[in-house]
Amino acid sequence: MTHDKDLTRQLDGIAVLEYDSHEALLLAHRLRPDDQDNLQRFYEALRMAVWHLLALQTYGTEMNRWHDVLRQVAARHPFLSERVRVLSDLVLTSGRFGLLAYGYGEEGKAPHVQEILAAVRKHGGSLSLAQASAATGIAYGFMLQITNNMAALGIIDKKGYGGEAVLSLPFSKRIPVDA
Repeated sequence: MTHDKDLTRQLDGIAVLEYDSHEALLLAHRLRPDDQDNLQRFYEALRMAVWHLLALQTYGTEMNRWHDVLRQVAARHPFLSERVRVLSDLVLTSGRFGLLAYGYGEEGKAPHVQEILAAVRKHGGSLSLAQASAATGIAYGFMLQITNNMAALGIIDKKGYGGEAVLSLPFSKRIPVDA
């Protein structure tokens, strides 16, 4: 393994994102699975890197790279596996939500978002989740995820009525279908 001074420099660089995900993966491959002290330090650097990614609202390719690295680290180092999987899940979920929120913007440029908005408008501004799924051809489970994110962003309103979710447009989004 590298000298302690070099390792500390690398871990610090990973923690503040001066080193990219590829360099983090290279370090993961050099760490021995039985070196729990350094693995713990590595985990702490990864945790800080994830928090920096989220704080900087880094989405897209960079977030996907870090997700892949975290998955590989979890598979390679059983000592870190559970904790790193949690970070990996956090990165994946945040990345998806971030793309919807920031990558696609308020106007919902993502194809599925547009399809859902069009279906709601076509049905008079309100329809059930099952109707939206049937109208768009989007699988119900995936529709549930997308609409949860859309509701969290205020793109649509989503209310539960008797075990079924009903989607509607917020007042500010009620635009005629042909507009």
